[in-house]
Amino acid sequence: MRLNLPFELTDKTVLLAGAGGGWDVFGSVPLAHELEKSCRVVLANYSSATAGYAVRLAAPEDRAERALSDALGKPVYVFGKEGAKTLRAGYEQLIQREGIDAVILVDGGVDALMRGDEEGPGTVLQDTMSLLVVDGLDLSAKILACVGFGTETDEGVCHFRALENIAGLAKLGAFLGACALTKEMEGFQQYERVCRRAFEQPGIRSHIHTRIIPAVYGEFGRFEMYSDADQPLDLLSERPPFILPLMSLYWFFDVAGVVQQNLLAEHLAETVTFADVLAAYDRVYHVVRCKLRPNRAIPL
Repeated sequence: MRLNLPFELTDKTVLLAGAGGGWDVFGSVPLAHELEKSCRVVLANYSSATAGYAVRLAAPEDRAERALSDALGKPVYVFGKEGAKTLRAGYEQLIQREGIDAVILVDGGVDALMRGDEEGPGTVLQDTMSLLVVDGLDLSAKILACVGFGTETDEGVCHFRALENIAGLAKLGAFLGACALTKEMEGFQQYERVCRRAFEQPGIRSHIHTRIIPAVYGEFGRFEMYSDADQPLDLLSERPPFILPLMSLYWFFDVAGVVQQNLLAEHLAETVTFADVLAAYDRVYHVVRCKLRPNRAIPL
């Protein structure tokens, strides 16, 4: 059984890049499995921790990226936790080095879809940085893939606003479609093996992927993938997370449309370091905070 992607890339060299750092790049594994049937695939991630460089191969201190590289037996590149100009330099170096034709940014969760005026935007800054930089690259395809809708309760993401933003992207013509992981897919099976191998290491667990995997297996409601102390809980309620079928879906968007709807991106374009990013965000937040869209429950 194949992953039914709502776009076609053939005979390309495709960069699958984690948009927000951390474990985002693990969400690229099923996509890589599918795309490798007709394309060459390169993996990368925007670091959530280390700075001082534009791009490099995963080092021992890059825990998630090193774990993925070891599990797959493939190189994984890491972009430094820097501002837009430095991040763009990293992308340009990697594009030249690997002959990249297309980029798919991968977000674990949906906070990459946040505009920046939500009361619950999640960890939107690094996703916005990746979107901003990729939007400015001269490539044949620039796509955002989000997987794990509903997994980001820890970050306080408002999923009502996420759906509202998806509707806005559909109006712009920027929503490309969706598809689901199932347990019969070879790509999902590889993804699960890779995740479980990585999570065997003490203190390494992803609250996104430990929710996606049970969702694919049909778990529903409060459920723990692991029973030990390393299991990530829903930090807002200090209970096991609520698993739901929507977590198994990939949602795909045109990067240009997502950036068009993002209220933060243009203010981050001249940043060099991540300290610049934080300072720029503070200035923008003072402008938009009086117009924040409040959190709302989905009215089902």
